[in-house]
Amino acid sequence: MNFFFEESFKNKLTYLLIVGLFLLSFILQNIYIIVILLLSTFYIACYFNKSKFEFNFFFIIFILILILTIGLLKINNSLYDYIKDIFYFIRPIIFFIFGYIVVQQIDLKRIIKIFVYMALIFAVIHIIRSTSYLFCLPLNIESIRDALGRGYILEVFGIYFLLLKEKNIFSFSSKFRILYSIILLTSTLLYFSRINLLILFILVLFSLKEINYKKIYYLIIPFLYVGLLVSFNFFLVKDKLTDKSQSSGIEIFMDKIKYTKDEVFYANADADNESLEQLYKHWRAYETKCALEQVNNKLLGNGFGSLVDLHLKVYLGGEKVQFIPVLHNGYAYVYFKTGLVGLSLYLIFIIIICLNFKLFFTNYKYLYFFQLGIGLIIILTSFVIAGIYGKNDLIIFILGVLLGKQVFIKNKYKNCLLE
Repeated sequence: MNFFFEESFKNKLTYLLIVGLFLLSFILQNIYIIVILLLSTFYIACYFNKSKFEFNFFFIIFILILILTIGLLKINNSLYDYIKDIFYFIRPIIFFIFGYIVVQQIDLKRIIKIFVYMALIFAVIHIIRSTSYLFCLPLNIESIRDALGRGYILEVFGIYFLLLKEKNIFSFSSKFRILYSIILLTSTLLYFSRINLLILFILVLFSLKEINYKKIYYLIIPFLYVGLLVSFNFFLVKDKLTDKSQSSGIEIFMDKIKYTKDEVFYANADADNESLEQLYKHWRAYETKCALEQVNNKLLGNGFGSLVDLHLKVYLGGEKVQFIPVLHNGYAYVYFKTGLVGLSLYLIFIIIICLNFKLFFTNYKYLYFFQLGIGLIIILTSFVIAGIYGKNDLIIFILGVLLGKQVFIKNKYKNCLLE
C-alpha cells in the first residue's frame, strides 16, 4: 500500500501532524490527547517510511522504559493515580520516538521553521492579551500568569534559532530575523518566567561562537518595553497601596528571583514552625523534603499511584489538597516513585544525552552547542519543574530530533566513504 501515497503527500501529512502536536500540547496541555496524537503519528510515520533505528536510540528508550517498569511494580492508592503516573512516565518516551522519526522524514531546517512560525503566532497573541492586563490597576503578575500561562519554551527556542549565524535556515532577511526575535523575547518577558529566561541564557551562553552579536543589541527593546509598562503601573498605584501585602506586582516577581535558591534547596522548610506565607517562599524545597521522608523502599521507591503527604492543606491548581502525585523536583520525583535504581537510570540518561553527540555534530557546530545546552537545561529544570517528566515535552522531542539527525549524518558519512 505504501506505493499508493505520493512522497509529497507523506511530507505534508507529517508536517500537519507536527503542527497539530504543538497546537494540542501548548494550548490544551492535555496529556491524554497528546498521547493519542503521538501514538497515531508513530503508526503513520512507521507505515509511510522505513525509519532507521540504531543502538543509541534503543539504549535511551531502554533506560526510560526501565524507569517506567520499576514504577509499574507496585500499585498504590487509586487506579486513577496509578494510570496518571503511567502517562507522566510514558510521555517522554513517546515524544522522544516522535522526534526521532519525524526528522528522518522532514528536513531539520523545516522543523526549525515550524518552531519559529508557531512561536510567533503564540507570541503575538500573548503580547496583545498580556499588554491589556498590564494596564489593570494594581498589577497582579500571578493573576496574569494564571490567566495567560506560565511560559512557552517554544518561544525561547525560536529566539535561539533566529539569533544564529546560520543563514541557510530562513529565507527572510536579517531585518525580519531581528523583528521576530524582538517579538518572541517580548512575549517571553511578559510571562515573567524565571525558568524560561534561564533557559535562554544557557542556550546563548553555550552558543556564543554561533550567535550573531549584531542582532543581540536590538534585544534591549523588549526589556525597555516591558520595563516601561511595569514601571508605569507601579508608579500609578504605589501611593494607593496602604498595605504591603496588597502589592502583587513586579516586587513579588523580584522577591521570587531573590528567593530562588531557598525555594529549591532550603533544608529547614517545616510546616510546624513557619507560616504558610513563609512556606510558599521555599515551597519546592518543602514538598521535596516531605517526599524524601516518605520513601518506603529506597531501592525501588513507592511505585506509581503513591502520593506525597504535605501535612497540611493548600490551594494547588485551584483546589485545596493535602496529597500530591507530582513534585517540582524531578530527581526527588523519580526517586519517590522508582527509588535509587530509577534515579540512577535517570542520571545515566542525562549523561548520555550530554556526551553522545560530539562526534557527529563536529561539522554542525550550532547543533552540537545546542545539544550541550539542552543537556544542561534538563539538569537544571529537573530541580524545579520535574525535568523531562514535567510539561517540557518540546525538550524531549528535540532530543529525539537531534538523535535522528545524528543517524542521518552518520549514514551520509558512510555513503560518502563508499562512493
